[in-house]
Parts: sequence; structure tokens; C-alpha cells
Amino acid sequence: KCSMLRSWLGAWAKASSTSPVALPAVSWGNLKINVDTLGGSWQQSGALASVQGNLIIASTGGTTREFRLNSSTASVVDTIAGDIQITGGILNVCSGNASTTVNVGGNFNMSGGTFLGGNTTYLQSINFTGGSSSVTYSQTAGTFTNTYMNWTIDTGKTVGVNSTNQIVATSRTFTVNGTLQINQGGYPTGAGTFSYGANGSLVFNNSSGSYGPIDAGHVYWPSSSGPVNV
Repeated sequence: KCSMLRSWLGAWAKASSTSPVALPAVSWGNLKINVDTLGGSWQQSGALASVQGNLIIASTGGTTREFRLNSSTASVVDTIAGDIQITGGILNVCSGNASTTVNVGGNFNMSGGTFLGGNTTYLQSINFTGGSSSVTYSQTAGTFTNTYMNWTIDTGKTVGVNSTNQIVATSRTFTVNGTLQINQGGYPTGAGTFSYGANGSLVFNNSSGSYGPIDAGHVYWPSSSGPVNV
């Protein structure tokens, strides 16, 4: 892997005046993207298929430069065994005419930067699956664009929502086969559709105070295909 990385760094140096070449198609540990200046957006085109730890996006080479998991016309599956952490830069799930599935074993934590859930008419997916049995979703700052993004919580997985934002866009879906947990201050919204599978659960996890009435604004409890267990 060391010789492969040296070869890749050499190729990147030659290409730095335009767009860098994709990362090597290896199984990474923790991977942090923190680059001040790039000559173009960083296209991975499915090469970044396996991160065994956390994927951290801090800086992606300039105000308009993106770190793109997929930019090709081929559908790909990326597995992030740990967290997705976005503190700066731009993470684009897919910039091409393809569908990309991102399997996340850890938390989704966005405190800055930009998240683009694809920018074409091809649907993208984030699946909370594998890894820790209980994880969290939080988006407290930054630009969150999820127009073409569907979400799934796998069986046996609990995702606690810690923030208030529009997770599910118009005509998109959030499928709960495991457990969706509403933590103190959490309030998932959006014009899309939540639905629960045969073992789907909804947990209210207030640590203090009253949560409030269930009304039309609480889209995570739909009038049909609602939670089997509450």
C-alpha cells in the first residue's frame, strides 16, 4: 500500500494544476480530506469503496471544489464503517448520471461545509447499516442539499436524531426497518415520505420536559406505514 500511495502522490503532483486523480482503490482506515487548494474538483468515480474508520471532510481545495464519491455513469456502493463527519468543504455523493449507495456504520455529523446528495435526476441512497447498533444523525450548520437522496435504517440499527432539519426532500423516502429515535431537541422534517417496515420502531428520547403533540408537522410518524412499535 505504501508503494501504491507513493505512485498516487506522484500522479497527483503532475495533475495538481488541473484536477487531482482519484485516491487508490484500497481499504482505508480513518480518512480525512483537508486540502487547501486544488485545481479542480476531486473525482473518485467509485474508487473510494471502503473506509474502515471515519470519513472526515474538512477542506476540499477551494470554495467551489468538491470531493465527489462518484462522478461516473456506473452505479457504485461505498461503505463507511465509521462516521461521516463534515466540518468544511463540499462532499458530493454523485455528480454524474449514476446512482450511488453509501452504507454508513457510524454517525452522520455535519457542523459546517456543504453536503450534496447528488445533483442529477438519478437517486442516491444513504443506508445506516452495520457498525455500532446505536448511532446519531446531526446537522447543526452548513448547506444540506438532499434533493435526490433516499435514506434507510437497517434492521437492528438505531439512529438517534439530534437536530432539526429537513432530512427528506420532496418525493424522496426515509425507510425505517430498525429504530428511529427522536432525541432531546431532535425534529426531523421534510416534504418527503417516512415509512416503517414490519419491525420498524419509533422512540421518543426526551431527557426533560414535554415533547409536544403529534400533528401534521411531525412527518416522521406518517398516517400510513407508520411505526409498528412506539
